[in-house]
Amino acid sequence: MVEVERLSPDNPLVAVTVLPFRAARHSLDLRPFLDTFTRIWECADPRAPLFSEIFDPPRQARCEARLTALVDAFLAEAARGSASQADWSDAQRRLAPRLDDLASAGLGWPGERLHALPFAAFRDQLERFPAVARRFDPALATTDIYQAGRNALTMHCLQHLLGVPVRLTPSVFAYSLLYPYTDNYLDDAGLEHEEKLDFSARFARRLLGDSVAPSGEHEAQVFRLVGLIEREFDRSTYPDVYRALLAIHAAQERSLALFDLPDEAVSEVMEICFLKGGASVLADGYLVAGSLTRGQAECIFGLGVFLQLRDDLEDVVSDREDHQQTPFSVGFDDGLDAPTARTLALGRSVFAGLASFRLADDPVVDLIGRTLPLTVIDAAASLSDHFSRPFLTELERRSPCRLTVLAEQRARLQSPGVPLTRLLAAWLAASCSIPSSIAGAVDIEAELL
Repeated sequence: MVEVERLSPDNPLVAVTVLPFRAARHSLDLRPFLDTFTRIWECADPRAPLFSEIFDPPRQARCEARLTALVDAFLAEAARGSASQADWSDAQRRLAPRLDDLASAGLGWPGERLHALPFAAFRDQLERFPAVARRFDPALATTDIYQAGRNALTMHCLQHLLGVPVRLTPSVFAYSLLYPYTDNYLDDAGLEHEEKLDFSARFARRLLGDSVAPSGEHEAQVFRLVGLIEREFDRSTYPDVYRALLAIHAAQERSLALFDLPDEAVSEVMEICFLKGGASVLADGYLVAGSLTRGQAECIFGLGVFLQLRDDLEDVVSDREDHQQTPFSVGFDDGLDAPTARTLALGRSVFAGLASFRLADDPVVDLIGRTLPLTVIDAAASLSDHFSRPFLTELERRSPCRLTVLAEQRARLQSPGVPLTRLLAAWLAASCSIPSSIAGAVDIEAELL
């Protein structure tokens, strides 16, 4: 096993009011990572070139035609709304060539490069996820399973990067479901604030390994998910797994303050958002591999920060309406050029850090490096009124499609009456009908182990 450079738990980053002191002391100290990416953010020159690849108009036209064809096909499949496994498999086969065409045009990859991606391993595990989730809790909403499945995909990518077999492990399953459970509980307007604080404190104690009696069925499910992790990672052998879980718990608690901070508290907003995003994906990494080198942990933390910033850009309008502070909403009236440019600069640093994973010419690493900046452009395309014209021109030169086309296709997917939930329901129903080794069994722990 690779010698692990331990992060010191002796000086916790923050003291929180609900998380017991003992829990805070045993969480990972994220200050070194926070300082690193804060410096990158602050030192980034918003006027510097964004990134290198330029898309000329003819190439953009080819990509736009393929994107429109893919959205047409996707909406046609959504309108069918069939929930049979056979129809879902047929839909995948019909959509796959159009997705390949778009990826080839946008990435500039030959077909053999695309086919080198381990799609089959990822697809098999993602199709297994909803079946196991529904057996774990038949009452789970389709949207919750979809949200959890997105995190499972992130963890499968990390499995590949860290040289771990791509499969639905107990910890991948448990951590992916933990935060739909906990987030939905903490967001429930029907619960008293004190109830939420009590739950948070008991959850922290359970993460510490204490014997805690659950208060109700919801909490029992949360504790059962923690138990799945404990069955895979012994606490004495893999202490950083639990330090990472305590770190994201502390970061989640601090993020509740984002609704109360004044506009001038920019540095605190930055710190809370960086911690929440970084700690979340860092926990993914530890729950995949059990231990990480210092370089791997820093890169994964930075990836989490980048993904959080990308989501904050996409949600900036709703965050402003909800009075939630983020690095984008606090300076919203001044325009979004600077924070978007800084996000892309931070992303470049993260992608350079992928060298920590020692993967030579790996197509997944290449795919991450090429596509994640494009997700920022896609989010910006629907917010064009809040960027300067010169900045939009630079973004558009680096986009496979013109920004107006991206915004138009996104609007088609999000317009009222588009039955995308039917497609999610079909995916869930089809996946739940896939045979498993012990289909219909109650012992989910046995199936995953």
